[in-house]
Amino acid sequence: MSNAPNYFGKCMYCGKEFSRYIPTSDLVKDVPRCCSTSCKSKYQWKDRKLKISDRLKKCKYCGKEFVHCKGHKDQKFCSLECANAPAVEKALGNNRVLKCKHCKKEFIRDLTDKELKQGKGKYCSRECHNTHIAWKQLYCEQCGKPLKRGYGEKFCSKKCWGLSIRSENGHINPQGYILMTVGDGRRVLHHRYVMEQMLGRELFDFEKVHHKNGKRADNEPENLELWLAGHPAGQRLQDIYRKDVERLALENYNLKKQLNPRILG
Repeated sequence: MSNAPNYFGKCMYCGKEFSRYIPTSDLVKDVPRCCSTSCKSKYQWKDRKLKISDRLKKCKYCGKEFVHCKGHKDQKFCSLECANAPAVEKALGNNRVLKCKHCKKEFIRDLTDKELKQGKGKYCSRECHNTHIAWKQLYCEQCGKPLKRGYGEKFCSKKCWGLSIRSENGHINPQGYILMTVGDGRRVLHHRYVMEQMLGRELFDFEKVHHKNGKRADNEPENLELWLAGHPAGQRLQDIYRKDVERLALENYNLKKQLNPRILG
């Protein structure tokens, strides 16, 4: 048998009149009297929001609004991080608080403005650096296939590496000279072979071939000259500036001709 209604009144949330049984203990206490559990929960939430608005304060460090803890009306910061931030900044001095490009975590690093411009301080650790670099898919510079090796590789195989350094007359050795195979099967340096064709004989071991412009793969006949002994590395000054001197001499001649055509004829 259900209890007879002992309360007649209006709902404290929606204002609807209702009658229901309320325990005597709830009548004495300050319990919201509502027509349904839905209205009761909505009223409690509304009342809670009103009470929270009275406890709103502004953080002294970041400026965000927060609800201070009960019994701590003098609370000035919204979190422990904001409370410790002024002391951390004072202790850091010239150190920088940076954000890792890979894991997005903040870390402290002692870097100058010049080092930051050079690109340092992007990662918090070597592991993050290697992991972030490994995500970039690299491709073979010769055939275009994706590389399966680590960072720093350029070719997928020795075959592709050999094709990349090969020229029309042979392939380029690590020293930068072109190495080729002649008709009798000999492996010779291309610049020595060109000089032999110019002289009509084979070169002696003490005879050296010099590149005038300093480019070891440029084996045009006008760029080669024969030395009877070992020559120093580099180029002659007149070989470097020869074209510039010829151009300036021609410009000087044309300018004089325009100014005084009678003298130059």
